[in-house]
Amino acid sequence: MKELFVAVMFMFLSGCQPSIESELEGRWAGATTAGQEIIMIFKENSELNLQVSEDIGQGIYSVNGSSNPYDLDIDFGDRGKIATIIAINGNALTIENNGLGKARPLSFSSKATTLTKQ
Repeated sequence: MKELFVAVMFMFLSGCQPSIESELEGRWAGATTAGQEIIMIFKENSELNLQVSEDIGQGIYSVNGSSNPYDLDIDFGDRGKIATIIAINGNALTIENNGLGKARPLSFSSKATTLTKQ
């Protein structure tokens, strides 16, 4: 009986954890390592609005919440796709990528960008 209670409580508490998608939703802002202002707005329908300095783009994102760090893929349509890794720590989002159409990075480097949730 005790094992059943523990199993049920684990399932209940696991279901209460926020999903990576819900943690991502909202407006994140900061600056790239090159000093460019960056704003990312993740919407609940998997849409992403991205602004880097004066360049504005829209895309569709998907995230793999079972990888560590998380895999975040962004499809900008005709502009291309980008494979990134991300980590969320409270109100801080760290993101690393190698550029449009390039392989996903395996780990974070000194070039990673950290954004703050607004």
